[in-house]
Amino acid sequence: MHQSLTELKSIKSFEKTESDTRHSETKQVSFSSAVADYLRSGHHDRAGYLARLCTYFSGVPVAEIDQARIEHAALAICGSASALSTHNRQVYTPTSAILKFAAKRGWCKSFRIKRPTVIKRVSPLPTPHDVDRFIKAAGPGHRRIFIFLIGTGSTVREALRLDWQQINLAHGTVELRNVRGQIVTIILPARLVEMLARFGHHGGKVFRRPDGSPYSENVSAGGQIKKAVEGAQRRSGVKITLRMLRQVWRSRNNAESN
Repeated sequence: MHQSLTELKSIKSFEKTESDTRHSETKQVSFSSAVADYLRSGHHDRAGYLARLCTYFSGVPVAEIDQARIEHAALAICGSASALSTHNRQVYTPTSAILKFAAKRGWCKSFRIKRPTVIKRVSPLPTPHDVDRFIKAAGPGHRRIFIFLIGTGSTVREALRLDWQQINLAHGTVELRNVRGQIVTIILPARLVEMLARFGHHGGKVFRRPDGSPYSENVSAGGQIKKAVEGAQRRSGVKITLRMLRQVWRSRNNAESN
């Protein structure tokens, strides 16, 4: 799954406009330049988050980014009211990936980034009846996305970026790229294969907006269907989140393996 052209242009623009990106005297490499090299090396994950980090760290050499700067970036980008898990996902994790990449190339020193401690809350899984009520309460387009999530265990980001080239209906499989950049082949349930076969299009992005346009790769994936989730929750009377759909898939998958 390739990052969008818009994201690449955004990141490349920072690289071109920074006069201090690389100096032969100081051997300094800016954060934006490191991100550009990171993407060129084949790492296509987190491009949306990296574009915002390039804006925040514009002109800053990777060698000058320390714990304090990362903490300030998290507050500036996510806000103090955001969950700590959001800070980890949008700032700490992508920044860590870039600094590790840079350290291996001698552009900065390696150090262990201290992340916010996130307390994981264990919520009971919804019953099959509640899941069905939630899915049926969604609009046709979003219903398909929810069924795909619970049938594959994919993230919302993976679903909204899914291209038909990744799907093989004849073999009933889909190829997804995990956070490490590895391709994982997942066997599709028969119900999901039948649903995908009934789609009116079989080229380009699989899931699209009600107007037929693809979802943006520059905006938070979950944020783009947030209202759809809230609407299904309200109409069904069931409090189910997208994360829960993935947990239901994992629970069913583990049960079948055992």
